[in-house]
Amino acid sequence: MERLGCPPHSSFADIQNQPLFRSIDWVALEQKRVVPPYRPEMAGDRDLIHFDPTFTNEPLIFTPDNP
Repeated sequence: MERLGCPPHSSFADIQNQPLFRSIDWVALEQKRVVPPYRPEMAGDRDLIHFDPTFTNEPLIFTPDNP
């Protein structure tokens, strides 16, 4: 099994050409002109109602950046 989009054997074009993604207008997507099929209602920018508490209740673990 080969993972799509992982160089050196695959590229973004390989992803675009997959049957699952053929209906996507990639130019419109890049230009942010694609309307999402579903937009959940949210109380605000920090509303986490649609995320499982299993993940939102995890403690934050900060890791150093790689310079």
